[in-house]
Amino acid sequence: MKRVITLFISILVLLAIIAYVSLNIMNKKDVYLTQDIDVSTMSQLAIVSKSLDVEIQPTDNEQLTIRIVGKAKKSYVENLKIDAKTQGDLLALSYKMGDEKWPFTSGISNASLKLQILIPSKDWAKIIVEASSGNINAEALESTEINFKSTSGNIKMTNTTADQLTLESTSGLQDIDNTAADALHLTSTSGTIEGDHLNAQQFTANSTSGDKIINNITANAIDINSTSGSNSLHISDGEKAQFMSTSGDTVVQTEELLSDISAESTSGDFELHVNRKIDNLRIHSSQTSGDQQFDIKGLNSKQSTNSIGAATNKLNVKTTSGDFILSEI
Repeated sequence: MKRVITLFISILVLLAIIAYVSLNIMNKKDVYLTQDIDVSTMSQLAIVSKSLDVEIQPTDNEQLTIRIVGKAKKSYVENLKIDAKTQGDLLALSYKMGDEKWPFTSGISNASLKLQILIPSKDWAKIIVEASSGNINAEALESTEINFKSTSGNIKMTNTTADQLTLESTSGLQDIDNTAADALHLTSTSGTIEGDHLNAQQFTANSTSGDKIINNITANAIDINSTSGSNSLHISDGEKAQFMSTSGDTVVQTEELLSDISAESTSGDFELHVNRKIDNLRIHSSQTSGDQQFDIKGLNSKQSTNSIGAATNKLNVKTTSGDFILSEI
């Protein structure tokens, strides 16, 4: 009898949830707010979103277009407004909900909207995007400086070019590909950093808690810092690289041997795999607890100092607890 009552209550709760969701869907209406803005005198763009996903795309039009699209309960649509302000050469974009409480904290029950920005191609000096809760998705941007910051949400960027590019997230995935910058900085407090086909003079990726997976990167200087999380990199070309890890393994694959590599790990292995024959290298290594494995003719895994050929390329590795593995592929 007790099982029957429990099953009956569960069915009632399920029916109530279905009815609630269905009623909210029926009460929603399509939203399409749009505004075209003359940006001929603008060189800086700032976009702020509290909880909407932000989508940024290029346009062939001379004017910038901002849109709010999706669905929302009728009671909220009346107060929803695009907020566009200018100050000198700065255009600031956001949205307003009048005096009512912003509805998007309760998920599908109130609204499902996104903020779309269509940006004309021109000489932008700075593009800044800040999102408190919501994803940022950008493609084909060009600017001297680009700065994206997300508190809770993912950042996805593709086909973008800048002199200085910075992505910063507290919690969420960073996914960046086919992007080039003189200085490319990725920082995450808690979340994975993924990258593919990146080109930079200076590349840094820092994380407190989260993995980093970077493929096909070309950079003169690479700096990887991790407190907790694994690092996996494929370096197409470069000069110098530094890897610092407190807890987590670091695995690096390179097409050519870089001229200067240093790695330090408190707890975790460091692996370097080179896709060419290694015939010019000087190694200095130390392990408090861990082994060395060299799969290379002419190097002795039992020695802390090794050299081969002219020894102009340098490799310095220090692990407190973890192995050091070096190999030719």
